[in-house]
Amino acid sequence: MAYSSINYTLGLITILPMALAFFLPLFNKFVKNRIIHNIYFIASTILILAMTIHIFIATSMEGSIVYCFGGWPPPLGIIYVSDPLSSALALVVGVVMFIVSIYTIWYSRHMENYILLYTLFIALEAGLLGVLFTGDIFNIYVMLEVIGLSSYGLVAFYSFRAKAIVASIRYALVGALFTTLFFLSIVVGYGIAGTLNIADLALKIRDLDLHSSLFGTMSGGYYGPTAYLLFMFLAGIWTALLLSAIYPNHFWLPDAHSEAPSPVSAVLSGLAVNTGVYLAIRLTYTVFGKDSIFYPQTMIINQIMMYLGLLSALYGTIMIGFEDDVKRILAYSTILNIGYIYMGVGLGTTTGLAAGLYHLVNHAIGKALAFTAIGVLVREFRTRNIIALEGAGRYYPMILFSLTIAFLHLIGLPPFGGFFSKLLLYQAFVEKQMYIMALMVIVTSVLSSYGYLRILEHLWHPPVPKQLIHPRSLAIAVNITMIIFIAAILSIGFLSPFITEYLRNVGVYTTNGYMEYIDTVYKALHSLRPDNIITP
Repeated sequence: MAYSSINYTLGLITILPMALAFFLPLFNKFVKNRIIHNIYFIASTILILAMTIHIFIATSMEGSIVYCFGGWPPPLGIIYVSDPLSSALALVVGVVMFIVSIYTIWYSRHMENYILLYTLFIALEAGLLGVLFTGDIFNIYVMLEVIGLSSYGLVAFYSFRAKAIVASIRYALVGALFTTLFFLSIVVGYGIAGTLNIADLALKIRDLDLHSSLFGTMSGGYYGPTAYLLFMFLAGIWTALLLSAIYPNHFWLPDAHSEAPSPVSAVLSGLAVNTGVYLAIRLTYTVFGKDSIFYPQTMIINQIMMYLGLLSALYGTIMIGFEDDVKRILAYSTILNIGYIYMGVGLGTTTGLAAGLYHLVNHAIGKALAFTAIGVLVREFRTRNIIALEGAGRYYPMILFSLTIAFLHLIGLPPFGGFFSKLLLYQAFVEKQMYIMALMVIVTSVLSSYGYLRILEHLWHPPVPKQLIHPRSLAIAVNITMIIFIAAILSIGFLSPFITEYLRNVGVYTTNGYMEYIDTVYKALHSLRPDNIITP
């Protein structure tokens, strides 16, 4: 385990963004210059991106690393752990948030309350990174609350719209209900296992003899009944599925993502739903996975997630073909693509997990590009209806080109990255001889193309909209955003052999390397232990 300066970077990865977020309103009291605020905002996202890159490189070179807050050893103290899974997902968060922040400056140019938008945006990024790196299951709950509070405010940002307020309230009520359930499950788990540390919990579940109490008495004891731990497992998985908006827990997403400002929709759709995926992976593979007494139940849960993923893919495929609101079409596309991710994650194999993670990356980049591009047309034409937007693409060829790239990427056509992640998912099902599931990857991809191409057809098809007589040229920030996203999509496709190999290694680590995660944490324990204290 590494004990270089990278540990301090890992320790600051959420503290610094939260400090930057909450200092911005105070800074605004003394400095009223919008340009300086924009520089502050961009500099913040660049700094966070640099930190995620630093952590990713260090983790790739040195293996899993740990930061212990206050020098308190685990499992007593709070720790952050960066392993191949969390560092890779954090890098995606840093990249997407930085690119979208460039677009956000343009998007908010006429907003008077843009400081609130910037503050919530940075706070959301802090929460996302906190979920990925914390080694404490209670801190996952805390960071989910940070994400929730930021997201609720961002969804309701257009407070003059009744639909935005209703969408935010519904999102908040559902989020509060399930995070409370998750909190209660954590309390129960702590009462049984006596720990909140993820690695320590994973070790105890594998070491302690809990078999006899699985269907036995519900009375306590340190070793506890496994029924309580099973409740903790199921509540955590249910929370993860709701956060991911996988069918039938999807009902909050179409309104929340469509009513939010377009840059917010981009990060919520591309990144926020991934916190649920990460939580599901961490629970099913690290804590309750292989060699644990809950492994039979975990295999059942994985199968349920896989088939719910299939239902989500089918449901999203149908809905994007019937909606006329472009942002709701993209929201249902999120449900569709999160289905592919869970089909891979739920398969329970190295190839399946690699395919799910690969598609997670593809979806994050592709959906962010789609929402930011369509946001330009929505802002200029003041409508989200595809009929009213007919011909709009003729005025903005760069936007039409960007949407074409994004949609072909999401459909899964070569040479774009979406093709290679779906191909890997197809191969994962063939390896398991699940040919119907493999066929459904192709069928849903083909059918979903209708919904995406329908948008492009309307944007190109005459008549040219009469609402806009003198179209404006695209701002530099918009062009930069589109170009970077397009370059990222093309790079993900062209570099697919290297990305696939790396994610296969992540899959191997995650499915088989739970002991490495545990050892990393316990090395921190021994390194911080005074020499004169003898422990077993």
